[in-house]
Amino acid sequence: MTKKEKLKLSLLDLEIQSMELENILQQPVSINLKRLVFLSFFNMLADQKDQAPFRSYYLQFENYVPKMCENIIEASCEPKQILQLKRIINNFSEFASTAQMGRTLAAINIRLIAAVALSYFYVGEPLQTMLLLGLESLEKDPFREGMSEIEKALKLYQVANDKTNLILKRIEPQVKNWQNSACQFSGDSINILMVDDFSNYEKPIESEGKIVTLSGVVRERPMDVEDDRIILNNRAQLEQGSLYYSLLDGLTAGKQITGLPGAVSNRHYSFQFSISEKDAELFGNSVGAGAGLLVYTLILNRYHRAQVAGIGSSTAITGCIQQNGEITPVDSLALKGKLKAAFFSPLTRVVVPDKNLEEVVHYVKTLKEEFPNRHLAVEGISSLAHLIEDRNVVKVIKIKNRHKLVSLIRRRPRNILIPISFVLILILLAMLFIKPLQWWRDTNPVELVINDRIISVQNKSGEFLWSYEFNNNLNPQRYMNTPDNKQKKIFLNIDNDKRNELLLGTYDTSNPGFSGRLYFFSSDGDTNWTYKAGRLMKFGCDYFSDFYKVESILVEKFFNDCENQILINVAHWPYFPSNLTLLNSRKKVLGEYWNSGRFNCFDFYDINHDGKREIFAGGMNNEGKVAFLVILDPVNMWGSSPQNKDGNYYTKNVPTGTEKYYIRFPKSPFNYAKQGDTTY
Repeated sequence: MTKKEKLKLSLLDLEIQSMELENILQQPVSINLKRLVFLSFFNMLADQKDQAPFRSYYLQFENYVPKMCENIIEASCEPKQILQLKRIINNFSEFASTAQMGRTLAAINIRLIAAVALSYFYVGEPLQTMLLLGLESLEKDPFREGMSEIEKALKLYQVANDKTNLILKRIEPQVKNWQNSACQFSGDSINILMVDDFSNYEKPIESEGKIVTLSGVVRERPMDVEDDRIILNNRAQLEQGSLYYSLLDGLTAGKQITGLPGAVSNRHYSFQFSISEKDAELFGNSVGAGAGLLVYTLILNRYHRAQVAGIGSSTAITGCIQQNGEITPVDSLALKGKLKAAFFSPLTRVVVPDKNLEEVVHYVKTLKEEFPNRHLAVEGISSLAHLIEDRNVVKVIKIKNRHKLVSLIRRRPRNILIPISFVLILILLAMLFIKPLQWWRDTNPVELVINDRIISVQNKSGEFLWSYEFNNNLNPQRYMNTPDNKQKKIFLNIDNDKRNELLLGTYDTSNPGFSGRLYFFSSDGDTNWTYKAGRLMKFGCDYFSDFYKVESILVEKFFNDCENQILINVAHWPYFPSNLTLLNSRKKVLGEYWNSGRFNCFDFYDINHDGKREIFAGGMNNEGKVAFLVILDPVNMWGSSPQNKDGNYYTKNVPTGTEKYYIRFPKSPFNYAKQGDTTY
């Protein structure tokens, strides 16, 4: 075959592909499919050195360009794909048919630069954004260690100049939504990872993932109906396909775990669902797990007529569901596209079926090889009942009596209007004379007063809120928070309910049964739980009794998520063993580390930039009376300090310590009177 014949064949192939492209662009299919085919064709042209022979193709398809780039900022695209599109738009600009089209393409080019900048923000690479915007000349790196992705994005807004601000202003709404969604919970919507339906396209093409917001509204149906009703995007008669049956299975599973009275949970409902991506051709049954979780929150909120349950706005879920609530795996071929969409988005957490977890972790690890600063938590679940217990994903607030009363009135207004009116009059009278009923008062606890065995809690104005009586007297001097951060009491909003809880550690050298306990009081004064730290231990040949005192309490978010963890430091009385215990706000022990000596100081820092802060603890090791510094991983914090196995400071009661580093400092010249050195 001659060169001339090869050229004819090449031109014929181009004509066939251009006809296929125009056919796809005119069909009512997903914009993602159109964009992928558009990119495939024009990337092939852009790879050629001389673009002039292809001028007719650029003129033929220039009117489709605005549609291809219309929602590019909102789409979860990787930077490489957007940069490919930008290269193609530059070629279109060279052959623009009119001056007006040239201005349109220039505006699209700026939009694409903004989209690339936003994508780099999402993956924690603001330095790439700086290079893109021409800010590489800054004398000092504006980003400090440990900053989250959104913190880096906001910092770049502060250092950007007027020229780059014109580009950053185009993505300002997305950055603000990203900032506002952090640690927020929605009662009527959920993010679901799905894929576009490319089955109508003849050629093989990789699935494109979509982050779809599924919203819902629920109403009770009349008592005489025998089934539930589903409306999706205002279509009452859904096609009996996989999407419909997934919603139906999710509905059945979600109703079963609400924990509401039988008459309520057995009632039938009308659910009106809405999917944000109206133009996406979505398919598959992976909407089931998300639909079940949304049904659970919708019914709870509808029953109580208030938002008592919410789903994390920075979390997305994918998974099939059985009617009994079991979460089953999704198609592995589609999973890659879903995770890719999540990775290049503002999401911070992805929930997948347990059986897909291994391949998900592997693929996320592959993506992180190119973008190592992206922090995306991945979680595997086996059932819907398991999922609703995860407080990083689902938040259920405690139902207060006034909420129960209001919801009862709203559910049955006619039956209880008269008695409730009478009760309300009594309540109004009571509120005038009984302070605890005066809801407008400041009920946020911030101060503690100790009087013998009674603690009294006050608000910032010094008004009494609640009290608690112990079985033993408390010494007020021992519960004063000292300047060296040895806090034995902490008022802090630990469970994110906008009011402070109280953590109180007991310290009594005369009562071993009472000393060494951590009390967790709710903002209303209820004793949520008590934890007894320490236990009978053997070091060397000596046994040490279960007699400990709380030295300090610290609260920190080690994992950059929305949940606080509690670190309690207890020391044996009167001997050397000390213990660090890490708990969550529900008393679950996350780690326990022993030291043959005292802990004196603490700090927290992410030394390896993996999204979680390590624990830095200093003090004295009694073996040699030397100062030490230990660095502990909060995910794996167990065992005891390294000691001589033949000495009096070694214990066999716990395994070898899992510390990252344990540093003993040389003795100082101030090591006097045999007291030893310590770290402060």
